[in-house]
Amino acid sequence: PLVVYVPDAVDTAPYANRAEQDGAAAGRFVLVVPDEKRDNQYLAGPHETERHAGPLRDLLLQYAIDPDRVYMVGSGRGGHATWDVGLMRSERWAGIFPCNGGLVHEGGLKATAGVFVENARDLSVFTVYNTTFDHGIDSCRYAGRLLQQWGARFEAVEEPAMRHMSVAEAMAKLDPVVRRGHPRSITKVFNRLADGRHYWLEALSRRPREWDPRDRIRIRGAWPAERDAQLEAIWTEVRSRCARLAAKVAGNRIDVETRGVGRLRVWFDPELIDFDREVDVVLDGKRLRSVTPRRRLDVLLRRVHETGDTERLYWDFVDLDVRRR
Repeated sequence: PLVVYVPDAVDTAPYANRAEQDGAAAGRFVLVVPDEKRDNQYLAGPHETERHAGPLRDLLLQYAIDPDRVYMVGSGRGGHATWDVGLMRSERWAGIFPCNGGLVHEGGLKATAGVFVENARDLSVFTVYNTTFDHGIDSCRYAGRLLQQWGARFEAVEEPAMRHMSVAEAMAKLDPVVRRGHPRSITKVFNRLADGRHYWLEALSRRPREWDPRDRIRIRGAWPAERDAQLEAIWTEVRSRCARLAAKVAGNRIDVETRGVGRLRVWFDPELIDFDREVDVVLDGKRLRSVTPRRRLDVLLRRVHETGDTERLYWDFVDLDVRRR
């Protein structure tokens, strides 16, 4: 297994010995991600996402890492990072364990945190948050209510004090968790095109353009008096500006729903469909075409090289143009 560990610190040197104990001595790999700007902040956005998830492709290709047992753990600003990157790249992780950090996404805490919770349906989420200092406890509770309502695995512990989460403590919960194989029903909400890949779906273009979180958010109608209702009003507006991909497989039929996507790719895997029969692809309620998938070794090897993932073996694909359906 591999653990991406983000401590609440401006320097990772003090964690070198601990990482060695929590890593090699415990039979796992540990990647410690430093605070790049050394400013005691986590600033959500594409750059920060790539800092944490970007190295995984090379690590998976170079080391004997199990692609289905990759986890993310963090405390404080690392807890924010764990929530953020965990939900933005949710197809990559088996589970996440944020400690004393809330949902922070592009647009800012308390603005767009609730928009991307749906991405965690396939994740196992464990979290610890304190009750004496506002580090995002409301957003954690909100996420927990939704995830439990959807039947996702979510466990939370509330504590009265701030503290760090160690790799060893987190792995006591995460170690038996394995990433879902090939889910037949998937959903991904995103803004940046770079975050539009999810299992066997991939957004190839955005339509319209990616939303700039710095834009003013205008809420139509009366402003709610209750805070939870205010957040819901903001999230509803932001959600309308973000893209969404959803799909399900039944037999050899794939139904895809889109919003904010111009072109997309559907990957074919023999564990999901029968390669000896035609596959019917339905896009936004309209039957688009029938495709006969082939076992194309060049396609499989190219995708493994691009992602480093040797467990998602997609042998073929079809590209769809939403505008021309």
